[in-house]
Amino acid sequence: MATLFKPMDVQVDGNGVSMAGAKLYFYTTGTSTPQDTFSQSDLDPSHVNTNPVVADANGLWPAIYLGTTEYKAILKTAADVTLQTLDPLIVNPQVSTLTTLMDAQFGTTAGSLIERGSSEWDAVTLKAVLDRKFGTVEDTIPRRTASDWAAYIQPLQVVSTITTAVSSGATVMVLDDTKPQSTGEGMEVLSCAITPISATSKLVIDMVVVGSGPAGTMIAALFQDSTADALAAAAQSIGANALATVKFTHIMTSGTTSATTFKVRTGSDGAGTFTFNGVTATRVFGGVCASSITITEIPT
Repeated sequence: MATLFKPMDVQVDGNGVSMAGAKLYFYTTGTSTPQDTFSQSDLDPSHVNTNPVVADANGLWPAIYLGTTEYKAILKTAADVTLQTLDPLIVNPQVSTLTTLMDAQFGTTAGSLIERGSSEWDAVTLKAVLDRKFGTVEDTIPRRTASDWAAYIQPLQVVSTITTAVSSGATVMVLDDTKPQSTGEGMEVLSCAITPISATSKLVIDMVVVGSGPAGTMIAALFQDSTADALAAAAQSIGANALATVKFTHIMTSGTTSATTFKVRTGSDGAGTFTFNGVTATRVFGGVCASSITITEIPT
């Protein structure tokens, strides 16, 4: 039976930037022997993935089905810099959902332990399930760290907007001790809508904004829907017509299951023309200079 392995839907680095060409290498656990993964659940030899499996230009992974053996997985950048190793990446084809995982580990009518009711399962934490399955200090498998467990927590969804469009404006953004405003400051350059799956989930919003303008400070601010006050803001000192990048992350509780739109405004605190994704109102880097907003919804 095949198991669908889903790493982060969009592989991003520590700054929230999509990792084009990221690589996942698969080996037999405890060895450096390459181990096949598959693009389809039938595990047919004609559907063997390349090893490494490579993310596309947007950091998206193809389908990765694992066989019934145990694997070691190594995540690397496109330049083969190792970011993370999971050994073992345990595959149990008999346990495919949290419910069956709890039943298999803590008892069912067919198991050696007593059958548990739904109220009893409510008291079983995910950490307890994972520790029981993958190792505690009492087991032969070493205890996992928080960063190890993070690899098993899948986002509920990821949405993003990436643009290479060039635009310019002269409306300044104020550098003082007031919240940036959605009107009268800078220009709107990015927007991204999301319909949260849960009202209690967390939204991790990563922004990358590229621009240039008069000497001074480049400012970027995040807004939600029609709210006037910015949710977050960041800045970068720039020289006259010097290309700069402002990157920042905002984390918040979704608070809704209705569609909501996040917007980014940017500009300079100095008088003069500010150019988004370019210099002096002109494109640079042949059209591959890009800015982005990525929203990842994660369970709590």
